[in-house]
Amino acid sequence: MPRKPEPTASLKEKTSARTANDIPVIQVEGDVVKRFNEAKDQIEKAKLVIEALAPDLLERGLRAVFKHNIARSGNTDEQISSVRLQDTSGKPAKGQEEKVETVLFTWSKRNNKCNSKNVEAFFKGMSGGFTLGGEKIVRSNYADWVTEGEFDTDVFIDPETKKFDMKRYEAFVAALDEVAKKYKVANPLSVTKVMVPTVDFHTRRFKDFDLNTNVDLTEVLPTTLQLEPERPAPEETEE
Repeated sequence: MPRKPEPTASLKEKTSARTANDIPVIQVEGDVVKRFNEAKDQIEKAKLVIEALAPDLLERGLRAVFKHNIARSGNTDEQISSVRLQDTSGKPAKGQEEKVETVLFTWSKRNNKCNSKNVEAFFKGMSGGFTLGGEKIVRSNYADWVTEGEFDTDVFIDPETKKFDMKRYEAFVAALDEVAKKYKVANPLSVTKVMVPTVDFHTRRFKDFDLNTNVDLTEVLPTTLQLEPERPAPEETEE
């Protein structure tokens, strides 16, 4: 099995004192280098195409899922998280087998980190407004502050050996404040407030807001969106 190449950083360290012309050239049999370089070029070109096309597909998929779920806001069992997007152009010539390009769009209810200022500004802009059910819109019904704990584990590292010190660990567990003073470090246990969607956010959103508002909400209370090409599995060949 061929060895893995050394990390780029190590390579730079070894050749930093040399000019590009001084770097040794190693001959590789065949056209492996050419094929690698061409494939790398194709990857870079493909990234640009994906970056240009993905936003449109993501919005189409998101709107389709949300439109479906809003129409079924009273029954979560009938709500969906995925749709298939297909091309309408490129139909095959007469007598040729039809091959429709399909991509699977998936919306996840898993919430990503949000910017509290953007959330506050969004709902401030809706202040005085009402939900589809006639209730006054209140930000805390959809996103609110929660307290989360943080622990700085670097205090368990011995400053001389730079390794995990079990005695330090056991001491901190026993008396955080007392040991923090002893080692002249801040108390590693701290709490901070972060804004997160409410537990029933993804249930309320489809009852309370129309399609455009739900799409706009995704900008300030983001979730995970995915696109996955779907193609028929290759046919098995008989040996």
